Amino acid sequence: MDWLVSLWSDSNSVGHILLVYAIVITVGLLLGRIKIFGISLGVTFVLFAGLAAGYFGFTVNTTVLHFLRDFGLILFVFFIGLQVGPSFFSSFRSGGVQLNLLTLLAVFLSLAVTVGLYFAWLCSE
Repeated sequence: MDWLVSLWSDSNSVGHILLVYAIVITVGLLLGRIKIFGISLGVTFVLFAGLAAGYFGFTVNTTVLHFLRDFGLILFVFFIGLQVGPSFFSSFRSGGVQLNLLTLLAVFLSLAVTVGLYFAWLCSE
C-alpha cells in the first residue's frame, strides 16, 4: 500500500509524474469534447486542465518538466514539418520565390532604415 501513497505524494517519482500528466491530459481531452452553443475548446482545454492542476497543488520535478517542455516543442515542430513538408516545394514553385524575395527586401529595407536613423541621431547631437 506504500506504493500507492508514494504514487500520489512523491513528486520526484517517475510514476507520480506520469500519473499527473496522464490525469491532466485525460481530463483536458474529456472536457474539451463538451460543446456549449455548438463550440468546444478541443485540445486547448488540456492547457486549462494543466492550469487547474497547478492551482490545486499538483507539482512535478522541474528537471522532468524542462525535459517534457523541450520534448513537446520537438514533437510539435516535427509534426508541423510532416504536415507542411510535402506541399512545401510545390508552393515554393508557384509563388514562394517572389514572397521570399519580398521578405528579403523588407528585412534589408528595415536594416537600412535602422542604420540610417542611427547615423541621423548620432550626427544630430
